[in-house]
Amino acid sequence: MISRKSTAGASLSWFSKKQVAVALSSAEAEFVDLAQTAKEGIWLQMVMHELLPHMKVPVKIFCDNLSCIQLASNPKHSEKTKHVDLKFHFIRELVEQKKIQLAYTSTHIMWADILTKPLAAEKFSLCRKHLGVISKPA
Repeated sequence: MISRKSTAGASLSWFSKKQVAVALSSAEAEFVDLAQTAKEGIWLQMVMHELLPHMKVPVKIFCDNLSCIQLASNPKHSEKTKHVDLKFHFIRELVEQKKIQLAYTSTHIMWADILTKPLAAEKFSLCRKHLGVISKPA
C-alpha cells in the first residue's frame, strides 16, 4: 500500500520511520524531518548541559534543502507554505533564539543518506567510508 509519506531519518539517533504527515513538497518533507532532528538535538543539548554546565553551543544541523532552511529561517509566511502544519514551525523560534544553527550541505556530501534511503553502490560505499564503517572480509 502506498502511504505517500516520506521516510524521515535522524542521524542523531540513527533511525528512520515514516513521517506522521503527508508532505506536499520536498521542502515540506525536509522541514518535518528538520523539526524532528531539532527536537533530538535540543534534548541532547540539555543532556550535555547537565554534564558540562559551562558549555553553551548551538546545535548545528546540516540540511541539503535550501528551501527548507529558508522556511525555517524566515518568519514571514508565504502563500506557498501556509499548508505546513503549525506544529513544525517551532523550529523558527529555535533559530531565532540561537538554540540551533542551520547549515547547508550539498547532497553529494550528505553522509547520513545511507541511513534513510536506498543508494547506488558507489554512493553507498562513499557514505560508508566517510562514516568510518568498514566491511568485514568474507
